[in-house]
Amino acid sequence: MYVKPTDRILVVGCGNSKLSFQLYEAGFRSITSIDYSDVVISRMREQYKETPQLIWTVADVRELSEISDAGSFDVVIDKATMDALVVDQGSPWSPSQAAIDDVFKMCKEMIYVLRPGGTFIQITFQELLFRRRFLEGHHIPAEQRRALQWKLIENHRVPVGLGYQFIVMQTST
Repeated sequence: MYVKPTDRILVVGCGNSKLSFQLYEAGFRSITSIDYSDVVISRMREQYKETPQLIWTVADVRELSEISDAGSFDVVIDKATMDALVVDQGSPWSPSQAAIDDVFKMCKEMIYVLRPGGTFIQITFQELLFRRRFLEGHHIPAEQRRALQWKLIENHRVPVGLGYQFIVMQTST
């Protein structure tokens, strides 16, 4: 529905997850996976060396302009990467400035690498009430918030284990 087999997909904070390979097995062919750990990326390259179409790159989600041009991807998938950035945030009602800054940088970079009308898919443990405040920049000054040119398209709770939130954002066209 939100991802087509011809889409250019970026999987951020891939870790050692099989998600990228599972997307490939499902028929998606343009998949780039990033993680800040060079050890993880080296292992993933080795593990999936028989699938050279999968691209594995060391990168920080807060500085993607170093590895990608603007509008390079149709879809970005985040499976708990933002969760890792806010894990030490303090109270979800009053997050630390470091968490606010990190998430704002990540959001700006997601928008930067997505084409106009591109899709950001996030799977998170954080409740939508709190996550939406980060995605929409509620913690930052209004003049900075203008950089977040995307809107919420869909969200729903996935009742598996502790429960997840499935969130879809779309960049402005």
